[in-house]
Amino acid sequence: MPEIIGTRLAVVLVTGIIYTTIFRNLDNSPRGVQERVGFLALAMSTTFYTCAEAILVFLQDRYIFMKETAYNAYRRSSYVLAHSIISLPSLVVLSLSFVSVTFWMVGLGGGLHGFLFFFYAVFASFWAGSSFVTFLSGIVSHVVIGFIIVTAILAYLVLFSGFFITRDRIPPYWIWFHYISLVKYPYDSILQVISPYSMEGRTSASSGECRCSITHRWGKE
Repeated sequence: MPEIIGTRLAVVLVTGIIYTTIFRNLDNSPRGVQERVGFLALAMSTTFYTCAEAILVFLQDRYIFMKETAYNAYRRSSYVLAHSIISLPSLVVLSLSFVSVTFWMVGLGGGLHGFLFFFYAVFASFWAGSSFVTFLSGIVSHVVIGFIIVTAILAYLVLFSGFFITRDRIPPYWIWFHYISLVKYPYDSILQVISPYSMEGRTSASSGECRCSITHRWGKE
């Protein structure tokens, strides 16, 4: 649906612009490093929340899908494959737009390598979020109930991603949620790859202070 894709693009661009006005040109002090890591966590969370609209798209096609597959018009695997392929261009545009707006303005390091890795992580998050929401829409047939469930589960995934609370602070009976969190893996990968680049060009004492700040607040896996 062009209007949905256009709305998602507008939301992503506006969100990226808001983030750049808040986190613009962060310095290399311990506080600046912490704020940069906070931006990365917000960026990953945003990609997943903007995927919630996928539940409406599938539910609108649900009746047609069930009817056509019941008459063996095509296999379910064919629908899943086709749906994945046609969604790629829009996800690429969304990812590239968000990364282009935020990467340089926030002051993330790594040059072209860091830019491409950030793009890959955002793109993977969009794809994983859309796939997850589509999966839930196959279980829940009501739009309002589906949005409630999707929003709640995404909130849990963000909560246990490792940003708000470190792994060693999560109760043992909830640790499994930490490892199945879809937000955890792109967030950890960006934190490990881009943050060290963003802290280049300082004295060794300052670098050590910033690295200790990250390790103490968010922990290392």
